[in-house]
Amino acid sequence: MTSKKEDLFSHQDALAQLHESQPLPTKLGFLHQLIREDFPFIDPLAIALLDEKTGILKTYIHSTTGSESPLIAYEAPLDSAPSLREIMQHRRPRIVQDLAIFKKGTHPHTVKWYPKTVQVVKLWQN
Repeated sequence: MTSKKEDLFSHQDALAQLHESQPLPTKLGFLHQLIREDFPFIDPLAIALLDEKTGILKTYIHSTTGSESPLIAYEAPLDSAPSLREIMQHRRPRIVQDLAIFKKGTHPHTVKWYPKTVQVVKLWQN
């Protein structure tokens, strides 16, 4: 019985690096690299945090393969982004494959990235 149990753990864990004591940006970069092996168009990969007391959404951390950085230290009221609020309310990710829907956007986060990426957005709330 012991040998069968050992066989359960003999595989190579592709995510093992996430368990190591490394800075969060290093871990996110590693995860981004793994994702891009199958989905090379996902760039950048970023995390934003919502301050529930103020309703402000703030950029937190990112991984970007190109030389262009995403918005650093950017924040905006969640109420100014109705599509993001809708994601949170439905508790379902949104996938935007045709960024032309943002062509007329005026917010800095929209202007900066249109038409460069496919967006996959998921928001959590307690």
